[in-house]
Amino acid sequence: MTRDQIKAIALARGFTERQQADGSKDLNGYVYAFADAMYAEGQRAMQERAAELCEQFSLAVLESEWANGYAVALKDAACGIRALEVKP
Repeated sequence: MTRDQIKAIALARGFTERQQADGSKDLNGYVYAFADAMYAEGQRAMQERAAELCEQFSLAVLESEWANGYAVALKDAACGIRALEVKP
C-alpha cells in the first residue's frame, strides 16, 4: 500500500494529522509503520491460506478419478505451482 492509501483510510476512520518536525501536517510515522505491518501480515496469512487450499485441492484431485493430465493442468492453473506431481 502507498502512504497516500494508508493516509486516506486512516483519515476516513478518525485518525488526525499532526504537526511534524519539518512543519508539515501528516499522520505520525508510527501510523504508517503499523499499517505496513498489518498489511504485510495480512498478505502473509492470505498466501499461507492459499497454499493450504492448493494443497487440499491437490489431494482432492489425486483422490478423484480424473485423468492424470487434467489433474496436473487444473492444479497448475488453480495454484500456479506444481507442488504435487500426478504420476500415471
